[in-house]
Amino acid sequence: MGPKSPKYLKRLCAIFAHVENLITLTASLHHKFLEAPRLSESIFNDYYNFYLPKMGTVSFGGDEKKQQSNLLRLQPSWRKNSGQ
Repeated sequence: MGPKSPKYLKRLCAIFAHVENLITLTASLHHKFLEAPRLSESIFNDYYNFYLPKMGTVSFGGDEKKQQSNLLRLQPSWRKNSGQ
């Protein structure tokens, strides 16, 4: 173990503590959503209705359809190069 090991171990412990807190929060929310199915349905429907139309689009001030077709045209070349 080098001189930086205690520093990395402390950082790793902090990361695990953060992940543990997120898992606890997730379990709590899951339990609450099971108790209130209409609330969870409403939240997720609103989320998907807002974000679903925007998924896969790129808008940096240009024509979105043109940018999407450019991305789709490039996709096969990514697949060819990924196996090499």
